[in-house]
Amino acid sequence: MFFFQFFIVGLKIFEKFSDPEIIRKKKLETFLNDVEKIAQKIGQKRAGRNLAIKVYELAKKSVPSCPSNSSTQLILNKRVVALINLIETTNEIIAKMNEIAKSMDEYKEVRNMKGVGDRLAPLLIAEIGDIRRFKNAGSLIAYAGIDSPPYQSGKYEAPNRHISKRGNKYLRKTEFEVMQSIKSFCRVDCEVYNYIVKKEAEGKCKKSAKIAGLNKFLRQYYGILKKKYIELGTW
Repeated sequence: MFFFQFFIVGLKIFEKFSDPEIIRKKKLETFLNDVEKIAQKIGQKRAGRNLAIKVYELAKKSVPSCPSNSSTQLILNKRVVALINLIETTNEIIAKMNEIAKSMDEYKEVRNMKGVGDRLAPLLIAEIGDIRRFKNAGSLIAYAGIDSPPYQSGKYEAPNRHISKRGNKYLRKTEFEVMQSIKSFCRVDCEVYNYIVKKEAEGKCKKSAKIAGLNKFLRQYYGILKKKYIELGTW
């Protein structure tokens, strides 16, 4: 998966060029070639070049926080190996989840939603579970903890309220990843993206606009799967 491979490219760059001084001594084109060779081995040559330019610019402004010696390098190498092993294990688990999710009735519909790829589809299905256990879309939103509970005291009613956060925190994390995916890659014919942009134009901060987008996304999720189960006669 691109996300994991891109992260591994960054770790491999850090492993070889852990000290900014090593990078600063190289010409930009030489450094780009070195990084491209690292990225090519992982199958992400283009991503490696883009990342290398950013790393090179950061290195020129950076001040080392620890001495560059064999002991420090050994510790860094061990940590990089541990992180790569963790990423690869996570990748294998999500791939298995995706394989299992494909056998479910809702997988195709969820996978075809804007912002939902092979990695996020099984996570959403796993965290939400059977959509039929929710009475309506509002119940699903409340389960996710992104609803705004009313606050009243006497005649006072708060006009601006925070989300409740009473629901599934892992689902919220997955949903925010979906919103990030939509904001970055789904700008054409995407209702949720247009809705987020609209809310930002109305003066809402980016976080509030994303929460509004999440609400819309979950209503779409509920509606799409309800229609699917009605067609199957299992609602």
